[in-house]
Amino acid sequence: MPIAFDTTGFQQHDQTTWVNPANGDQVSLTYFDLVPDLPASLDEMPKLRHDLAVTTGDVGCLIEAHHVRLGDVPALLQVVKVPLPDQPSGQVFIGSFTVPKAESSAVLKIQAAERGRPGRARRCSWRSSGSTGG
Repeated sequence: MPIAFDTTGFQQHDQTTWVNPANGDQVSLTYFDLVPDLPASLDEMPKLRHDLAVTTGDVGCLIEAHHVRLGDVPALLQVVKVPLPDQPSGQVFIGSFTVPKAESSAVLKIQAAERGRPGRARRCSWRSSGSTGG
């Protein structure tokens, strides 16, 4: 299940991670040879969204979760926020696409830390290119 994306502005940090040196944003692409650990099927979005919110609530907040398509492949889009580690204030925003298969999955994730005064919105854009195969 190959996934391709635009890495313009990012430098490859290791085999699965790219970092934007201008702002520290990170993108990672990870493949798992395990049955996906989603709490419900993509066909059960209300239950999946609820269970993700409960699970995420232990460490942060689920902002949104949607069933989307990457190319012609079903995926889960999630946006969450969690507190900045070891900081008195601030958030890290994490957007991810999870492509679940019967016995494996792929996760494309971008994380961007809040910069400057906490609470001020910062724009983070990401352009996806290529497609998933299956």
